[in-house]
Amino acid sequence: MTHGRRPMAPTIRLMFVLSLPLGLVSAASGADSDVIGDYRYAFREPESTINAQSHACSQAALAAVSRSTAFREATATIVDSPFLRKALETVTQEALKEVQIVEQFVKGNTAACTVKGRLDPQEVSKILLAQSRGPADPAQPALDQNRALRVLRVSELPDGQVLIVFQALRRLDWLSTAYQGTLRDEAEIRVEFFDDRGQVVSLIRLPARRTPAGDDVMNPGDMGTRQLAKPPGTHTFRVWVSK
Repeated sequence: MTHGRRPMAPTIRLMFVLSLPLGLVSAASGADSDVIGDYRYAFREPESTINAQSHACSQAALAAVSRSTAFREATATIVDSPFLRKALETVTQEALKEVQIVEQFVKGNTAACTVKGRLDPQEVSKILLAQSRGPADPAQPALDQNRALRVLRVSELPDGQVLIVFQALRRLDWLSTAYQGTLRDEAEIRVEFFDDRGQVVSLIRLPARRTPAGDDVMNPGDMGTRQLAKPPGTHTFRVWVSK
């Protein structure tokens, strides 16, 4: 098995798949920040030394982003591990710039790599915001549902607003004169805000429309989003639908 050492290399372009581990807080603002990460990888034959070194450097880049202040602050309230995995992959591939290998070597069956780069905190926030608004997986368990609709995902965006992703389970037509009573009630999303003592600050009812001002008809399977600001004094909140 060969041993090698590379003290410095020119800027590289990384392509890899993540193997690391939802609300969103805004990332730190300001100029690009320098980040550095390292990774040691134990490999076995028949995996080649070159592949092992490549994997170690890819993971080192992920480590650099995951340890950065910008990424940690932007994902401080995220509890959804699959979302975090995808977010870290995307941020590393799209926002980590001027990536350089500081050191890499193979010792025995361990490949080690250290990389450094620059990370734009504002770009981190943009990427995470775009991902939080991405399509939800209809197969994932609903957070809450009734016969008319189900809540698929609830996130807190960088600006502090609450984003709700939902899916219609039957035809919802807010312009229909026959669309009244119980069904109209069940086709509303309720958002309840609480202060630090657990007292209700506000209860907001959101009609399940594809957009707040239009698209009044939703067919079964259609998905939509609603976004609203948290009232002053909010400590926690919950999203639910009437049964």
